[in-house]
Amino acid sequence: MSDRKFTIDGKNDWQGAYGASSRPAEMIAQTQREWEKMWRRMNGKQVPMPATPDLPVGAAAIGIFKGPINTGGYSVEIVDIYEDDGKLNVDWCEHEPPRGAVTTMAMTAPYHVRLIEDKDMEIVFNKVAPGAKPRRRADNNNVKAEPEPKPDRRVIDKEIIDRIRRRRGPKLG
Repeated sequence: MSDRKFTIDGKNDWQGAYGASSRPAEMIAQTQREWEKMWRRMNGKQVPMPATPDLPVGAAAIGIFKGPINTGGYSVEIVDIYEDDGKLNVDWCEHEPPRGAVTTMAMTAPYHVRLIEDKDMEIVFNKVAPGAKPRRRADNNNVKAEPEPKPDRRVIDKEIIDRIRRRRGPKLG
């Protein structure tokens, strides 16, 4: 993928819980007309609906739409976009509220849309598990860096306790 960034009013990424999609969908918008349809799926419930901006020249939009859900706490996320084997892959995941979480009892329709460079290649959507390791990238033959492991809390707590003891000095009595 090129590092070229496309923006509309300073944004290249839209994510929300109250879209207007009536069903789940993975969408690609490469023309202004397709972009207008995607824009309506994102903003159709807003009154008045914001005017559809022009899709930048050389850009395309990809979108994940969860569709209607009768409660809140859900979201979708575009996790990674990469070229592999002559295809543009879009890895995305769905997040659910934790069991027992207090959520809104309103209809929601989560979505995530991102502007990308419009390339003449097949686009493949891959649903992945939240927190899944990124897939191998052919463009640099490296695995995307994994997040650093969380430090052991016991070690951190011991270091903090030792620091506090040094500050306080020897115990009295």
